[in-house]
Amino acid sequence: MLHSTSIMAELASSFATSAEDEVCQGVSTSSTELPPPIPSTTDRVPTPYVKGTELTVYRHVPPEPTPDRYHEFTADDLDEQDEMTFAERSLLHPPLPGTTLESEELSIVIIEEIAVSDSHGAQVLGVEGDLVAKLYDPRYYPKPTYDNDVGIDQFRCADFHYTHEAAAYEKMSGPFGGTIVPQYHGSYTCELPYPGNTTRSIRLILMERVRGICMSDIDPTRPQLPQHQRANVIAKIVDIDSSLKAFGVYQGDLHPRNIMLCGDDLGSESLRVVFIDFGQAHIVEKGRWLDNGRPISPVLTWHVRAPTHLRFQELGWIDWDWQEWLEKRWLGSDTYAPITEDAKRFWLGFRLKMGEEEYASSYLPSPPPSA
Repeated sequence: MLHSTSIMAELASSFATSAEDEVCQGVSTSSTELPPPIPSTTDRVPTPYVKGTELTVYRHVPPEPTPDRYHEFTADDLDEQDEMTFAERSLLHPPLPGTTLESEELSIVIIEEIAVSDSHGAQVLGVEGDLVAKLYDPRYYPKPTYDNDVGIDQFRCADFHYTHEAAAYEKMSGPFGGTIVPQYHGSYTCELPYPGNTTRSIRLILMERVRGICMSDIDPTRPQLPQHQRANVIAKIVDIDSSLKAFGVYQGDLHPRNIMLCGDDLGSESLRVVFIDFGQAHIVEKGRWLDNGRPISPVLTWHVRAPTHLRFQELGWIDWDWQEWLEKRWLGSDTYAPITEDAKRFWLGFRLKMGEEEYASSYLPSPPPSA
């Protein structure tokens, strides 16, 4: 996750099975979200990811994204952990190969430790050139044991995140880089020294340093953000999600911690909203979220019966009648495909006449904000 300074810093300081599942066939609904840090018993050496360190990296072409369940741990992984040190295991489990272009060499200098800690997963660093380096170092991924609920293997999860995120950014960089996602600066590999006169290969990506505030750093209830500001942010999130899906990228972990807000006024049309962290992303066929060349309407894909909006509601961003607001804002929009009876049946799994469905609204006391 990218956490950066912001002109809105005062905000931070005060503060069902659906058709989409069917469209995402082959897109796992199980989360690879990493749990809170767990005390580690693996052998450790001082972290190389400190301010002032210079790393020599080489351009790297990743292999294809790994399968959905590739990263899940097995009993063999646990047995291996009990019998071997991390250094020994790292020699057995190097990153997936891909292609290293040694002629394309680059030196990067760390200027800030943005998210660097044990059991955090990928390490996120600010580097010279106003860039962010994200390193998929398995040494910093949480370790499964018989006493915790970590369901991943450190080495395979690092491969999973790297191959999926690099593929997503590579695909998005042309039409969306520097706007709704960070500008992508490529995938790389580096060699880090390790005990026993050995080195470890670590994969990484470089991207734009997004200057803004992470949405999860804002508590919209303390103080209460005006509804029109919250509605503007949520509407932009819905449009970005719809655009990426129509283009063939499923973000996979849509949560405030993976969204940056850049601008003075949350209610402004010029507010830049940026999706970050595509470690769980999947590349899907463009046509899955298109109908006659236009994206499927959010009235269907973000329908009240789908769970997508609930985490934003639980965190205080949404306090209005959700479905009524969706229809007021997007029903009849020329940006999206018309809502046909076939589309309703496919996306909602039931026949629906707009305006006649009784929506659950006991938890939505306020009327919908203006579109």
